Amino acid sequence: MIMKRTILILCSALLALASCTQPVVEVFGSISGCVVNEDTGAAIGGAKVTITPTGSSQVTSTDGEFLFDNLDAQEYTISIKKDGFEDMAQKVSVKAGVSSSVQVALSPVQPVLSVDPATLDFGDENTSLALDITNSGKGTLEWTIEEEIEWLTCSAASGTTTDKVSSVV
Repeated sequence: MIMKRTILILCSALLALASCTQPVVEVFGSISGCVVNEDTGAAIGGAKVTITPTGSSQVTSTDGEFLFDNLDAQEYTISIKKDGFEDMAQKVSVKAGVSSSVQVALSPVQPVLSVDPATLDFGDENTSLALDITNSGKGTLEWTIEEEIEWLTCSAASGTTTDKVSSVV
């Protein structure tokens, strides 16, 4: 009888110890991703990736990769900036115990030539007319005027512009 009671007490003690152990519950998640060039698909290293609302930021590795871990489960906005590319933002939901993976494609900055007026009419009396060259896109616009008329000369035959007007006479 003493042997049964000892076994019963040992079993009860083991059950009590087993019931005290709580399962491990993941409360954090992560965001991992890769930043690529939209036109070529090539990885973009050196892009600045920021997440809000935390405000944490990092720079992508040479293979375009980034990782934010130990994040609370909620919705985040990732913002990516890189010189020569359009800025981009995207919402990402983080769930506890899960790594959310994203691929972000950045569009290269494209300059756009605008000329005003589109045509010049010298008529019989005008010897000098002006036109304005502007960049209605982004980045740096490099322009060149090639003239094939003997009597025509331009005050500036080439130049660059970003956000200012270049006047040519």
